[in-house]
Amino acid sequence: MTELGHGGTLVVCSPDVAPVLDIKYATRFDDLREAFVADAKQDQEQRATESAALQSGGDDSRPAASDAERARLWALAWNARFRRNPDRLRDAATAVGDLASTDGALVLASDLMVLGFGAMFPSREAPPTAYLVDGADATVRHLHDLTQYGARHRSAAAFADDNPGTIAFVLSEDGPLSCFLRPVFNDLPLLLWRPVSLSWLFRGPPSILHLEPVAG
Repeated sequence: MTELGHGGTLVVCSPDVAPVLDIKYATRFDDLREAFVADAKQDQEQRATESAALQSGGDDSRPAASDAERARLWALAWNARFRRNPDRLRDAATAVGDLASTDGALVLASDLMVLGFGAMFPSREAPPTAYLVDGADATVRHLHDLTQYGARHRSAAAFADDNPGTIAFVLSEDGPLSCFLRPVFNDLPLLLWRPVSLSWLFRGPPSILHLEPVAG
């Protein structure tokens, strides 16, 4: 959505939750899912080849790589993966992102199957209680007032709060990317990441599974 220059809302949820939404254009578009699967298979094959080469030192006539050399080669391999942008994956992501330009939310299943677009959230009078978190691990949280946001953010937040495990991304044309999630365990509240930073990808996934409930 950012690269296409428009705002929008993207919801990732279970197919069982999707019927709660009023989806204007229901579909079953799986190009994005298939593109990610193909890229993941290619990545897995590349990792296996690199791992075998690093373990053996390349061939029997050469000494095994040192720990420092293995670390350097792994870093180079990871950098190459992050730079890689296959046409199929890019085109599928662009096509899906363009669907978010319509009024309403774009809805994806957890396996990246597009379930529909132009989805409207159920109405809710007051926004939920939310905590703004710092960093990918969400260990630092602050009570956050959602009344300062527009209808797009408030409705997405309410839907994520009412359906634990659902992830709602909201992008304003002139603002940062926001992410709402209410984890399904430990009776945790609604969490908000804003702005969402792609740099988190280089530090690993959020440690959501180890969060403790917020007191009060």
